[in-house]
Amino acid sequence: MGEAKAARECRICGKVKEMQAGRAKCSACRSKAQRAKARERRNARVDVKEHDYANKRLPAGYRLRGVSQQVDGEGNVLTQWLKSERYQGDRLEEFLECLEVVLSNVKGKAPKIAPPKPYKGEDLLNILPIGDAHIGLMTWCKEVGESYDLEIAQGIYQRAFDAALATAPKADTLLILNVGDYFHSDGGKNTTTKGTPVDVDGRWGKVFSAGIEILCYAIERGLETHKNVHLVCAAGNHDAEAAIALSACLRKFYSKNPRVKIDEGISKFHFFRHGSCLIGCTHGDTVKAADLPLLMAHDRKEDWGETTHRHWYTGHIHHESVKDMAGCTVESVRVLVPTDAWHHGQGYRSGRDIRLVTWHKERGRIGQNIFGIDMLRV
Repeated sequence: MGEAKAARECRICGKVKEMQAGRAKCSACRSKAQRAKARERRNARVDVKEHDYANKRLPAGYRLRGVSQQVDGEGNVLTQWLKSERYQGDRLEEFLECLEVVLSNVKGKAPKIAPPKPYKGEDLLNILPIGDAHIGLMTWCKEVGESYDLEIAQGIYQRAFDAALATAPKADTLLILNVGDYFHSDGGKNTTTKGTPVDVDGRWGKVFSAGIEILCYAIERGLETHKNVHLVCAAGNHDAEAAIALSACLRKFYSKNPRVKIDEGISKFHFFRHGSCLIGCTHGDTVKAADLPLLMAHDRKEDWGETTHRHWYTGHIHHESVKDMAGCTVESVRVLVPTDAWHHGQGYRSGRDIRLVTWHKERGRIGQNIFGIDMLRV
């Protein structure tokens, strides 16, 4: 129980008010004093000057994020702590420089594959969208209803590419669209780019090597049936940095093959022009589907004005969604992987297939072949 209140005179304002025993100031004067102290603390922080010398003391690749200080009642600095953070711009540049050195030994080492016999296929473009592959994902049948690991993934994707390219119409170019989240984790810590833990089969080197082998298989099978192969590796929320490394590795490996072109994985948005068709590719984690048509019109003004068939391929949501919007269609593609333990427990389910879509340079999309997961299991 609190002490009983009694009428007492406030020593600040002199008014007689109900106050607890031991109190010398009324509630109004106490509040005023507290506000004054808070104002002094704020002013002390505002009056602190910028410390330019801090940046000179920080190690390379870091920048000043903030300063914490201990001040006295008059705002004089007693002690200070400098807070730093890794500068992402320098980090990416250093990462790409390291990759350049590491990959120097594999430059142009891709096998030479003879082009197919001459045929008239310049009007057609075959597109092979690869939905979120999540290479490295591991599941347990007793937990999610199906076991899945690197070996199973490699077998499924190789059979998928074989089936799709065996039935592909004769076309000059094969456009392979990796729509992002190609890898389940973004490095050896077995987490996504932002640090969410995920279930991974094996060490990162093993996962990364398997991912490269799968795409190399797709490229080389594509070279057997097409004059040219163009690969796009979009960065996802699971593998934002690994996607950059993947593109750099493959670009170096096929650097001496003029029939292979691989986009840099740094941009979140990729575009491909085929006659009157404009194709966009992004993962879909940073921009809403409704905003993609305007983004395409802004980033590719001339192409937008010169084309009549415009289409976005995205991933991220793991299920099929096709929305016709003003001047453009936005499609989210299905995946071949099963649901991981967390999403399975949350009730997420989706159909699973891969498709090869054929586009005519004047008439737009003219057909597609669908290969469901049941066709690709052993």
